Amino acid sequence: DKKILEELERLRKIATDTNVLVSLFVPSMLNVSTLAKSLNRDPKTIRVHLEGNFVKDRDYFQSVERGKIDIPLKTALEVANYYRAKGIKNAK
Repeated sequence: DKKILEELERLRKIATDTNVLVSLFVPSMLNVSTLAKSLNRDPKTIRVHLEGNFVKDRDYFQSVERGKIDIPLKTALEVANYYRAKGIKNAK
């Protein structure tokens, strides 16, 4: 039992360390251009998808002065999963 608990503690520490490292390298916000490039999509496609399926100032944020759209990581992952699933369906 003691060995199992020690192993679980070791795994917990690895998971915590991994989360810290990921947070250092993965931004909490992405812009439309970055997300579009990673999905091999046109930025306008991503903008239209955001405007049609998400709530402005909650799920994404548009800067008045810059005109840029910033996307929180949670929303960016939802968009990415949508387009990846769509790509898989189109490939069949």
